[in-house]
Amino acid sequence: MPGIVDSPRVVSGSVQLLLGNAYFAVASYTTLVVIARKVGISAFGQYVVVVSILLWLELVAAEAFKHPLLSEFARGRSAHVKRLLFTQGAVVLLISLLLIASAPLLAGILGDKTLAWLLCIAAIDILPYSLYVSFMTLLNAMDRYSAYLSGSLMYATGKVAFMGSAAFFFESVELAILGMAFASALAALVAGFLCIKSGVRNYAPAVQEFPAPKLRQREVSKPYGVALLITAGSGVLLVGDVWVVQASGFGATVVGEYGAVHNLVKLMQIGAGALMWALAPTLARYASFVHAFRAESQFRIVSYLILIGLCGSSVIFVCGAEQLISLFFGSQYRAGATILRVMAPAYAALVLAYVVLQLMYYIGLARHAAAYAICAAIVYPPTAWLLGNVYGPRGVVSTIGIVATLLLLSLLIHSWFATRRPYHTA
Repeated sequence: MPGIVDSPRVVSGSVQLLLGNAYFAVASYTTLVVIARKVGISAFGQYVVVVSILLWLELVAAEAFKHPLLSEFARGRSAHVKRLLFTQGAVVLLISLLLIASAPLLAGILGDKTLAWLLCIAAIDILPYSLYVSFMTLLNAMDRYSAYLSGSLMYATGKVAFMGSAAFFFESVELAILGMAFASALAALVAGFLCIKSGVRNYAPAVQEFPAPKLRQREVSKPYGVALLITAGSGVLLVGDVWVVQASGFGATVVGEYGAVHNLVKLMQIGAGALMWALAPTLARYASFVHAFRAESQFRIVSYLILIGLCGSSVIFVCGAEQLISLFFGSQYRAGATILRVMAPAYAALVLAYVVLQLMYYIGLARHAAAYAICAAIVYPPTAWLLGNVYGPRGVVSTIGIVATLLLLSLLIHSWFATRRPYHTA
């Protein structure tokens, strides 16, 4: 159909994004393994806690802008895009300063005052990473998948070069986190250059043959605030378990073991996330998940790939828990295998819920997605803390599975009732 992204292009883009994320996963885990083996299990636990906090803040400062940026840019609303980028700059600056100012307080809450200095160093990464994510989002919105792949490769290579070298030669968590900021800065420069080279200034999206109803367009084009609630809420679900384990006082060794398991299962999120963002531009143009799903056979294939990948990964992690932990992180982390067997299926459910939650932004259910994300984020930490104090780290992991399953069922039921009526384009 003229004016609508063709299915082969969606699949081709998905493959390129998946390849880029696969390389990123290999590079990131190579770096992670070097850090885990060189700095020791206790220091590695500190690293994981700090990076989990940084990840959540960068979800707020960078990832949350991907939804409105992609949606507005795909519709050719350049004025809105400029306002979003300006808003992002202010948000990034504020978050960075707040992290530095509150670092001692956060360290005290988490029960390890030595984390304060590491959090201050981590704040340096927020600005360059946010720029990198925004540039990559624009490349994705323009369907410049080859350029997107190049930017992803540069970021992953930079992480290996800077962070891996710092850990391998100096065995320093501080230098490894600082190396992350250098990698982000280099990647942001490359991604910005690729945006300019790809014609971001003169880009005009294809005219949609079946325009979405105005009501749905207004819903899909919600500003940053709604995207912030969706991303911040889902971010708590993705990394909040590390905070709970640290704050529960299980000990540095347990935190290190848990950190290894947590990072291993994140492979599922990397793969599913790559496929999810490949579907986002199409959803932004159709403004209807049902319409896109029915109209695009390749869209259905990519959706099924996400489901099969999560189920298959979960089975592999459960069956080869001890071998995988020892292979990646060394025998000193082997005790984490019991946690991995519980976390694998729980995290698979969480990632699937995360994908559905993120995509609801593009199908006219942005406010509902935000409400579900915030409710889950409010319920999860205290529930995980209570079960953790009764059953230990496995209680924290079990909470992930319980909350994720309930969230996923709620999202699917809500989406079905919201889209079961015939979809009309006129």
